[in-house]
Amino acid sequence: MAGDMAPGGKAHAMTRFTTARCTVRSMTEGDLPALFAVYGDPETVRYVGDRVPLSPEQCVRWLEVTTANYAARGYGMFAIVARPEDEAIGFCGIVHPGGQPTPEIKYAFRRDTWGRRLASEIVPALLDHGFGALGLERIIATVHPENTPSVRVLESSGMRLEGIATHEDGERTATYARERRPSSPAHSHALPALALAWALMSAASGCGGDTTPKAPPHAATPAPVAAALKDSLVHVATPAPGDTVSSPLALRGEARGTWFFEASFPVRLLDADGRELTVTYATAGGEWMTTEFVPFSSTVTFASPAAGSAGTLVLAKDNPSGEPEFDDERRIPIVFRGP
Repeated sequence: MAGDMAPGGKAHAMTRFTTARCTVRSMTEGDLPALFAVYGDPETVRYVGDRVPLSPEQCVRWLEVTTANYAARGYGMFAIVARPEDEAIGFCGIVHPGGQPTPEIKYAFRRDTWGRRLASEIVPALLDHGFGALGLERIIATVHPENTPSVRVLESSGMRLEGIATHEDGERTATYARERRPSSPAHSHALPALALAWALMSAASGCGGDTTPKAPPHAATPAPVAAALKDSLVHVATPAPGDTVSSPLALRGEARGTWFFEASFPVRLLDADGRELTVTYATAGGEWMTTEFVPFSSTVTFASPAAGSAGTLVLAKDNPSGEPEFDDERRIPIVFRGP
C-alpha cells in the first residue's frame, strides 16, 4: 500500500498541511484514478515536464516512487483535497527530479477546478511546509517561460527568477528560487514578470550565453500613448462610457489573456465620491493562457445610489505579485438609474 506507514505497518493518508479551502495529505492507492485524471489529461500537462500525458501504468509507477520518497526523505508528492470532499482534485509536492540535490516544488490541478485560484493558495503553503516542517534551506521551481499563470503564482509566493536555460530541442526552462533565510538585498531585489520578459527578449536576440535577467531602462509613457496601450488590452462592449445602469449590471467585453489570472480579474464599482459599492470578478469565456483577446463577462449586483449620480466601473488587471508597477486598470464612467 502507498502512503505513510502507521504503527503496525498499515498505510494511512497523513495530513501534511491545510489551507483555507484544502487539505494536503500523503498519497494512497485510492488516489490513482485522480492522478490519472490530472496527469493523463493532455491539456493539463501542456506545461508539465515533457508535456506527454501519463498512462495508468505510469501513474502506478509514480505512486511507487512517491512511497519510496516518503520512506527515504519523509516527503514527496502529496494529494490536494478540497474540503469537505475526500477526493483529490490535484497534486503538489517537493521532489528531487533525477536525483538532483536541490528540492523542487511541483503542482497540478484537475482541469475542471481551474479558475478557483487554488494554486495561489497551495504554493505559498507548500513552501512554508518545506521551510518549516521539513527544515529545507532552499527550494526551486522550474516552469516553461510562456506559462504566464504559473510564473505569476511563483512570483507572488516570493520566488525570484534565477535564469532561463535553452535545451537542445529548443525548449526553454525558467528557474525560480526562494531561500528560508533572508538573502542579501541584491539577491532579494524583486524582478518579477518584467524581468522574465526582458530575459526572454535578450535570449531571443542572441545576447550571449548569460541567462541572468537584466532590468530594462525605465521611461515615462506619454498619456496619449498609455491610453492607446490600455485600449489595446481591454475592450468593453457593455456598458459603454456614460451609460445609465441599474442592478444587476451585465458587464461584457474582451481582454488580453495577460489581464487575467486563473481565468478571472477583479471588478469594482465606485460611487461619485470614490466609495466602493461592490467587488466581484469577471470570468474568462475561453482559453485564457494566451496573449490574444479572450471574452469575459460578469454580473455586478449593487445597491444603487440616487438616480442621476455618477459612478465608475473599474476593471483591474489581476496582479497576484502585489508589485505596484504591475498594477493596471480600465475605468468606465457610468450614471446610476437609481434605486
